[in-house]
Amino acid sequence: MNILKRIGSIALAAILMMGAASFSANAQFKGLGNKLKGKVEKTIKEKVDKKKREAKGAVEKATGVDSGSDSGTVSGASKSEVGSFDYKKTYTPGDEAKAADPLATSTEVWEGFNKSVGQLHGAYENMADFTVNYQPYYADNNKYYWVLNKDSENRILNAFLSIFKLQMASDIDHKKTLDMWGEVEDGMVIPADEMFLNAYQTQYIADPTSTQALLFYLYADTYLNNMAFSQFRYALKDNFTTEDGNILPKNYYTQRKERRQQADQLANTVASYDTMLGWAEKYFDNAYSQNDPYAAYFQLLIGENILKNCLPNHKDFNEDDTRYRKLVAKVDGSKGYKIQQAFVSSFVDPNLRPDWIPKNPGAPVAMPKGVAVSAAVQKEAENAAKAYAGNYYKKVIFKNGKWFDLKSHEWPYRKNGEETWVYIIAEFQGKSYILETGLTRDVKGNNYRIQTPVGNVAQPLQ
Repeated sequence: MNILKRIGSIALAAILMMGAASFSANAQFKGLGNKLKGKVEKTIKEKVDKKKREAKGAVEKATGVDSGSDSGTVSGASKSEVGSFDYKKTYTPGDEAKAADPLATSTEVWEGFNKSVGQLHGAYENMADFTVNYQPYYADNNKYYWVLNKDSENRILNAFLSIFKLQMASDIDHKKTLDMWGEVEDGMVIPADEMFLNAYQTQYIADPTSTQALLFYLYADTYLNNMAFSQFRYALKDNFTTEDGNILPKNYYTQRKERRQQADQLANTVASYDTMLGWAEKYFDNAYSQNDPYAAYFQLLIGENILKNCLPNHKDFNEDDTRYRKLVAKVDGSKGYKIQQAFVSSFVDPNLRPDWIPKNPGAPVAMPKGVAVSAAVQKEAENAAKAYAGNYYKKVIFKNGKWFDLKSHEWPYRKNGEETWVYIIAEFQGKSYILETGLTRDVKGNNYRIQTPVGNVAQPLQ
């Protein structure tokens, strides 16, 4: 059985989870390390191999939920249907699952859910289309990627809070902080954020009309939308090789994409619009009332993501809806910026040299002329540059104002954002520096972020 190294408890868990089902503030997830150690015992490995052979031979990859499927009860893993998972069906675990999983027959329904624990586990067993790397769900090496009981719920929550904080902090220290890996079949590894992304997305796919599973989906969606360019953050030499020489499964990216497509489609068509709007209202309220920088910024990001990325994609969205308009009017950009800066400042030591300002800089360079852009774009760039450079920031200049597309590295190479080049002018210990770097935004023109290519450093200004 894997022994996971502890990253540490998140004392803010209770603060951050206001409004969610109750969690322990001291809940700890037993670890994450640069590699999750250990192998599955031989008997479990044989079951994993068998389950994977069955899954690969029986189902094709699913790209959505068949809304016309008949409801019914399915026991065990389906081996006859293509793209077989249907949230309207009631799934119960099969015999092998019942023998290995003590909660496979549990009829308990957790607060905020509609389906019982046993039904959720039965659903997991039938998601091999897009979770084959973590099947069977009850195998020792795979349990870490699913919400199976309250202990795993707390562990996954803390994994989410810890890794999300590391990712947000990497916007400040600009390091590839996500160098933690989970081990899967045949000694291959996957990024550790899969621990909560798979858990939250599959729990939502299994019970998409429940309020609590929707909230967990929104957590995962916020993480992904704020890390749209997170491949820059993973410690990878290329798409499938880690910096320490381990490899990712060939199907990692397609499985991750298909699982997200399933969850997104259900969130857009099946989730309650009013419930989603209610979560946005609550998280903005929480953000504005928090004193802790991380708690406030975390909840601000949740609220902003629901408002900007989730509600507008819902089938029931109406921009003239009074409740929605009240929420938009209530959102305070100035207050949000202060929350962001408080989080940034909590990480910045004014006497600590940023890693992008070299100790031995080259010859001074002249101040570039740059080009003018719209006031709205300039403001977004300033906010992104301030978040990046913190107290060292002085101003940002656009190099040429031309944006180019950022596309997925896999077919059909969909556009997932845009990038342009800017100069950040900073001051450190009384000297001025200039950093040429990338400014990105998502396909909707939101979520502006500074993305500095590895190796880029600032130069002194004349």
